[in-house]
Amino acid sequence: MGTSNGDLVQAICERIPGNGGSICQDIKAEDEWCGYTYTLKASGDQPAGSESRFKAGDHFLMKYVYNDDTAQYDQYAYLNGDQVSQLSTDSGHAGGFGSAVECAATDCGTVPAHEWIDTVLTMDIADPNYGDTFGYNNADVTDFYTPDGGKTWKLNSAKIHEFTFT
Repeated sequence: MGTSNGDLVQAICERIPGNGGSICQDIKAEDEWCGYTYTLKASGDQPAGSESRFKAGDHFLMKYVYNDDTAQYDQYAYLNGDQVSQLSTDSGHAGGFGSAVECAATDCGTVPAHEWIDTVLTMDIADPNYGDTFGYNNADVTDFYTPDGGKTWKLNSAKIHEFTFT
């Protein structure tokens, strides 16, 4: 989610097979993934929460809440209902929402198909045009819609296709 401060608030769900190092960089199994809370700050800083591995078929939930008391975004990641990662950053207000399959290396190979389900965004103040900020590629997406004039935005499913980096 892009923010008014130029930050990118984004819990990460990734596969980096066999690169060694962290929990996320030592994945060996084809059906294994890794997830954590993360923000790419406009300054270049990259604060992150705890990493957690999971398998295809597990439910990885990402939750972002703007905290009026602290003026920060609180990010939470849950694996099959249990909180596994948390991060708070002073990132400004939400500016846009989307999905991307990215590679920060030269040997990313193929990212398996995966799916977002039951995505819900709840705004402080209704924004009937927020749907215009939704960006994605290489995916089949059901309607991104608001049932109440922009206070709540819903996305039933986004099926992200397998993608091979070359």
